[in-house]
Amino acid sequence: MAMLTTCAVGPDFRIPDPPPVTSYLPKIMFSGLPGGDRIAGQKVVHGADIPARWWELFHSRQLNQLIEDGITRNAELEAAEAAIRVAQANALAQRGALFPTFVGNFNSSRQLTPNQTLTTNAATGADTYSLHTAQVTVAYVADVFGGTRRQIESLDAVVDVQTFQREGVYLTLTANIALAAKGILTGSADWPMIACAPNWGASIDRAYQADRANGANLLTITGGHTVDALCYCLGEFRELAAFVVSQRDRIPLEGTGEIVAKTSPDQLVVNGIVGNGAVASFQVRGGMARGTDFLFEIHGEEGDLVLTATSRTSMQRQELNLQGARGKGTALADLPVPGKYRWVPEGVPPGSPYNVAQLYMKLAEGIREGRPVSPGFDGAVTRHRLLDAILRASEMGLKQGA
Repeated sequence: MAMLTTCAVGPDFRIPDPPPVTSYLPKIMFSGLPGGDRIAGQKVVHGADIPARWWELFHSRQLNQLIEDGITRNAELEAAEAAIRVAQANALAQRGALFPTFVGNFNSSRQLTPNQTLTTNAATGADTYSLHTAQVTVAYVADVFGGTRRQIESLDAVVDVQTFQREGVYLTLTANIALAAKGILTGSADWPMIACAPNWGASIDRAYQADRANGANLLTITGGHTVDALCYCLGEFRELAAFVVSQRDRIPLEGTGEIVAKTSPDQLVVNGIVGNGAVASFQVRGGMARGTDFLFEIHGEEGDLVLTATSRTSMQRQELNLQGARGKGTALADLPVPGKYRWVPEGVPPGSPYNVAQLYMKLAEGIREGRPVSPGFDGAVTRHRLLDAILRASEMGLKQGA
């Protein structure tokens, strides 16, 4: 007997076209900025993969140990890995349908013929004999139209799905441990900073500062000095959200009253994560003649530090008042600034003369000792990249990695 069977998915079958998506991000972002796979502050690398041990990029032994302990014999991770093995076994088994099937059978039995009523079948004429039966069956289903191959492809896709689900479980688990570890390793802290700029208020004394394109405005001057001090103390921003706001589109010039167009910001608010994971925020307010001129608070687990202004001028052009306290129920008290931070003679006047003299002393020290002077050009590049990230975060309405 011969038998021929086939299966098919249709004579005109073809693999469907993928969705017409050419990039991960929209082609056009906010404010008309280009999108696609490369926009300011964001980039998608096709084919790139997240490192299996991504948390080691933080170079923290404590974090490494916490994650290792968390993923060791984790039930969800083990279940995901078992699902991959099941999917791989099913895909391998389905491949057997592409080959012929061989079935062999052998049977042996002892026969007794009642010689009084029947005649024996044995060639020797014996009433008792052994009967041996052998059978071989060969079957093959030709995959004429590719139905079996489609099933194999489907099961291979299931393997991929289970693999990606396992990766999702792994990344979610390690990310959750890292987020929880942030509070364990760094403790709770919040660092607000407030500054003000008398200019960019109801009037302006320099017409060129009304145009943001000229580069001299509340963000780049007062904002730049303020955030530079914050980053010097706490570390650079890792990610941030921001509002860079211009509340007036026209402004009068002091002295003449002439109305000029205004595109430069007069309010700046930034919130983000700095250093080793602490939360920081700072605000710069334009046109402030009264109220808090400068305030920088550092709140840690064991104590607090507060910096306040001693005069109504820029933060970097005055000697600040420092207060601190440790423990519960302890009031803030004035703290003397150690003398090692004063590099100029006592007779140097306060304010701008003191600020410029301090800078010249550091410059002279660097020249004498033949070492780089801080801040240098690389520091300026770092700071302007941060200012660009702040501006992007405001224009796009998207959180930025700095």
